[in-house]
Amino acid sequence: MRSARTRQCLTTSKFPDVLGQSGTLEFRRQYNPDPQELTRRISRTRTATEVLAIAEIHMQTFDGINSVACLHRIAKLSRYGGTSVIKQRHISVLSALLRRLERIASSSDGHHLSGAYFALGLWALATMPPCIGEHRELVTDVANLQARLSREALRHVGTWRSRDVAGLMWAWAALLEPSAAPSCLAIADSVIAPRAPEFECQGLANVCWALARCKQRPSPLFREAVFPVLQSRAEQLNAKDLASICWSMATLTIEDPLTATLHGEIASSLSRFSARQLANLAWAFATSASVNHSIMLQIAEHAAQLRTQVDASGVSAICRGLAVCSVRTDVRVVDELASTYLQNSAGSNVGTVVGLAWSCAVLCASAPVVAAIVSRGLRQPHASLHGSQVAQLTWVAGRVHVSDSVVLGSLSSHIAETLGQFGTQDLANLAWSLAAALRRYVRQPVLEVVEATCALRLTEFPPCHLAQVAWACATMTLGCGSLASPLLMQANAAAAQLHPIDLAGIAWAAAVWRHSGAVEMGAPLQAQACRRLSEFNPQDLSNMSWAVAVLSIRNDPLLLGVVREAKLKVASFEPQHLCNIVWALAELGWRIPRDAAVRKDVVFTLTSAVNGRLKEVPARGLSATAWAMATFVGMVD
Repeated sequence: MRSARTRQCLTTSKFPDVLGQSGTLEFRRQYNPDPQELTRRISRTRTATEVLAIAEIHMQTFDGINSVACLHRIAKLSRYGGTSVIKQRHISVLSALLRRLERIASSSDGHHLSGAYFALGLWALATMPPCIGEHRELVTDVANLQARLSREALRHVGTWRSRDVAGLMWAWAALLEPSAAPSCLAIADSVIAPRAPEFECQGLANVCWALARCKQRPSPLFREAVFPVLQSRAEQLNAKDLASICWSMATLTIEDPLTATLHGEIASSLSRFSARQLANLAWAFATSASVNHSIMLQIAEHAAQLRTQVDASGVSAICRGLAVCSVRTDVRVVDELASTYLQNSAGSNVGTVVGLAWSCAVLCASAPVVAAIVSRGLRQPHASLHGSQVAQLTWVAGRVHVSDSVVLGSLSSHIAETLGQFGTQDLANLAWSLAAALRRYVRQPVLEVVEATCALRLTEFPPCHLAQVAWACATMTLGCGSLASPLLMQANAAAAQLHPIDLAGIAWAAAVWRHSGAVEMGAPLQAQACRRLSEFNPQDLSNMSWAVAVLSIRNDPLLLGVVREAKLKVASFEPQHLCNIVWALAELGWRIPRDAAVRKDVVFTLTSAVNGRLKEVPARGLSATAWAMATFVGMVD
């Protein structure tokens, strides 16, 4: 009669941890079930220890299928949440298993194995437990097996089943196998394209993902064979496949009619998507030229419902998608997603924090939420926070008018420490942020260091950044020393490259700096402004006319052009902008054109527009307009 303990060993896969008991161990070694029974036992295990216990007993009788089944089971337990911790005493067993797999793959017996053997083996290597990397001998064994399986797979892949080909592509991409990129592209054209109708939807989705992961843009041959198959089977694609294909097409910047079909399927089945899949879709929309605002709104709302399941990188991807695609959603949705991030962001990297802060600022999230994210970013180790990231966090704080003294004090310290790492774009954004909202909260020495740094690196600035720095420093009443003259000289030299908003901004700064002895708004800037006045918006026209008057510039074509554009666009002006133009004309004693009737018509049009909105005009504007109208006596009834 067999004991109960013996019957348990024979009929179940649950081996007690009795490897140290010689009697039971000796019995197990003598008991050799057939390969199919071994595979069944392996499939019923629940821990890596159980798998390796079977391997230790029966290793010498394992065929190729048993060997790869063991490795696959360990990897599957790791990937899908089972207990995959490998005890130290079983490391040698796993090492022996890896070496046995390598020998079988390279032997004559390996030539008769199916594609599933190689595909599952590589899949297992791609998803092995992280603890493998802690053991040098295992790292070497894994690398050797990976190389052997890849070489043998390349020799036989043309004869494999479609699902094994797709599995091989996925595993190579997940492993980022060095030879995978060209091999994946070659297999896509020579094996997959001719047999596209044979592949299941999941297989084709995995192939697309693999190509994108390896950064290999598919050939026209592949696209013409595979995309029509996916389009005809779009209704069969599940949420994971839809997200994977959209992500792949966005990553490789592929535009195809398939995109519209996929969007239609996504819109009708968005409730089936997991939090991670929603994040992948949002990233795809942010990267792709094909933006569907309706779907992006649904993604944001659905993600807010699943916010307890969305991880930190997922929140960042969804918010970035909304920001890049200029999708305006309810601020409460953005705040909920951001709050979820703050609760679940332990260990997230600094790039994720900074990216989310930027997205929330663009989406006009509430200032307290953005301040909390900025604070989280500033609490990262100083060594990991680069100057460009500090500049971006400063821009974010300025954009939403953060006023938290602790956050801004920390920001000031980071600016002082990393200013030498700032690029010209970073410096321009920093100057804008300080001028727009933060100058009251940042210490004066920091502002002066920023000004000195801008002056020192002035020749590095492209024209558009010159205008940004000029406006910012003039707003902060900085630049009257070493910055104003060289900046205006450089702006005059680069006038042909300046946009309307830049021209108006530099003219305004020159007017603010008029008492500093700086170079004034020169002929090149005036000529470029004349050429592009039709592109000026109302605020640009207002700033230009005010600057011309303050600097007492006698440029009749420029002034006439400003008046003409102001009359054409009068309906879109803010009252203060109109007041500025009327004041400027009076200040200059406007006499162009010489026809009094024309002058009367222009002045009447502008002042009537002001009179119609007097309740919106501030006291200073009313005073300036009254003085201007008195100056125009004789021209206006």
